[in-house]
Amino acid sequence: MIKEIKIKEKGVVAYTDFSAIYLSEFLVGDDYEVARIHELAHIWLQHQIRAEIFKGKNKNIDNHILNLALDCEIAIHIYTDNDDAVINRPRTRLTGGIDKKFIKKLKSKYAEEIYFELLKSGKNAKNFDKHIFKKSGEKNKNIKDVKDIINKAKKESKKIKDTAKKQKSQKQFKKQISDFKPPKPSLSSEIDSVFGRNKIRRERSYRRPSRIEHNNDFFKKGMISKKKIPKLTVYVDRSGSFCSDKTAKATSTLKNIIEKYRGKIKQDAIYFNDILFSADTGVGSGGTNYNAVIKHIADNNSELSVIITDDDSSEKVDNIKIELKKIIIIPVGCDNTDLARKYNIKEIIIWIKLINKI
Repeated sequence: MIKEIKIKEKGVVAYTDFSAIYLSEFLVGDDYEVARIHELAHIWLQHQIRAEIFKGKNKNIDNHILNLALDCEIAIHIYTDNDDAVINRPRTRLTGGIDKKFIKKLKSKYAEEIYFELLKSGKNAKNFDKHIFKKSGEKNKNIKDVKDIINKAKKESKKIKDTAKKQKSQKQFKKQISDFKPPKPSLSSEIDSVFGRNKIRRERSYRRPSRIEHNNDFFKKGMISKKKIPKLTVYVDRSGSFCSDKTAKATSTLKNIIEKYRGKIKQDAIYFNDILFSADTGVGSGGTNYNAVIKHIADNNSELSVIITDDDSSEKVDNIKIELKKIIIIPVGCDNTDLARKYNIKEIIIWIKLINKI
């Protein structure tokens, strides 16, 4: 197992001592992966051992050109088109690295041969004229063994890249799950869930049986359908703590949403403070009598009740059973209401943006 060690050295991207690889802590994402594969490739391709053998057989070796040759070998055999794109990407920390554009001009494939080709062309060589050159393309006796080493390195590279790709995919998938937020329900969708999309239901009833005898039995003409219009009751807070401007905004928005039903729902508006009243006073006053509202909901035959209120205390509300009633609370001026917490009633926040403008 090869250790991966993060370093803080300025100007150093990555290097290896052939027992561990050292990667800059500033490398992230694809830059990190390409640098990691590059340093691992030096180990897989046994560059340390091969360089020592090469230096032993050839005098006055230029280490700078030899390192270039080794990097070229990695670019030829290990890099993919995606790696090349990362190296040539703007604002990457890998700028200046050997890429496929550079190696296309090389005829040789192996570091031992690439070295002499670089010497002959003088590409990136420092004071190369001081050295004793050997002819370009001189074959190394160990090239056959090098081919086997490279094939093994390719398999290792593909294995690591596939694993990294899989881990990246899993990480992105987990992030999508963790970042997922279900869409906030709208009031109209909640009304649809209670009344159905058609809003009008059919009520079955029998007609009077026919007097025509049929097979010695009375023949019934069957059933007819009657329109059954669902009922919605809206309870609007008019207590002293409930601002009249907020109520006007909330009620106006509520009516606009319900207008989509085009009169197919019966809707009653009931206002409340200390008592229940049907006419809107337009001014908030008195206390908040949630007790009267809950009792009215329990006795009322509405299929859905909507309460527009703020976070007034529900401490004095009796424990009235309302399990079979469908209730929605719209908080105004707050995120949650005390009444919803007491009865575990669903809340829909749709007025916050309007309220903040007041």
